[in-house]
Amino acid sequence: METINTDRNICYLSNFLINGFIRKATPASLKLMLFIAKDADKITISDSELSTFNIDMKDLSSKFNISTKSIKQTSKRLMNVVISIPHDKNYDFTDCALFPKVSKIKGKEILEISMFNEVIKLFIASSNGFTSMIIDSLLKLKSSNTIKLAILLIYIKGFDKKYNKRKTWSLDDINEYFGTHYKNYSGINKNILEIAKKELDEHDDLPNFLYESNCTNYDGNGRPTFDSVNIDIIK
Repeated sequence: METINTDRNICYLSNFLINGFIRKATPASLKLMLFIAKDADKITISDSELSTFNIDMKDLSSKFNISTKSIKQTSKRLMNVVISIPHDKNYDFTDCALFPKVSKIKGKEILEISMFNEVIKLFIASSNGFTSMIIDSLLKLKSSNTIKLAILLIYIKGFDKKYNKRKTWSLDDINEYFGTHYKNYSGINKNILEIAKKELDEHDDLPNFLYESNCTNYDGNGRPTFDSVNIDIIK
């Protein structure tokens, strides 16, 4: 049985998994999932539907600012998260629990986690539809919204050079991606963009960004109303 540690710096995480999981993710759940993704290709895939691996909670806790208590609580919550697997010729869709089974080894700070093989494969490097992430730096970020935005920036940065490295978001787009319910730009600016910009300024190995709001309409008092925001990658 494999025990996941923090020796590697690069992982590959399926865009499909990101889209299905990221909206409601907390900092602890994001870090736990990134930690698993980091060494997913070391997990031995069994012949049954489920494969099992271990997570060293002390290793994760000491290096990435997450308590062992939070890891335990998060692993239990992730048992209720459902991931949709891309369909094949036999099925329209397949839904799988992210963590069907979680056990703590007696007398040790080790979690034994069982996952469906289809879900594990979403974590393993592939030439199609996967995003490469610098895991150690992502794990050190404090805000879940900063982690979510950094994941998106890395994804956009991976586009071919012929594509524009800009993301334009409406208010609805932002709320959908971050799992928020802001009704105006000021809340987004204060609680997402300003915090993310400050955190990413401290991490030279992660993509950074500039942003600018677009106001195209005016209310009855002559004040501009928010239409969208441009996110431009600067490194």
